[in-house]
Amino acid sequence: MPSTSTEDRILRTVDAQTSPAQPDTVRPGTIVLTLAGNGSMNPGDVQEAMQSAVESGRLEHTEEGRLRVADGVEVPKPGKTRVSG
Repeated sequence: MPSTSTEDRILRTVDAQTSPAQPDTVRPGTIVLTLAGNGSMNPGDVQEAMQSAVESGRLEHTEEGRLRVADGVEVPKPGKTRVSG
């Protein structure tokens, strides 16, 4: 299971890629490329964290297979740790 900080980073990246100036959804491959393309993360870890975020209800898949932050989910700010419970 990916760490909370990895999942939070995925959420921040999806949020940045779906800002008001961007489309409201993003291809999963774009997230992998953004986070793993520069070598800072392993592509498998990114994919695992995306799946975990979907399973936990933090991200949603569209019918077209794209991603968006789920309604009502607060995107964590960099450097802040999400508290469960």
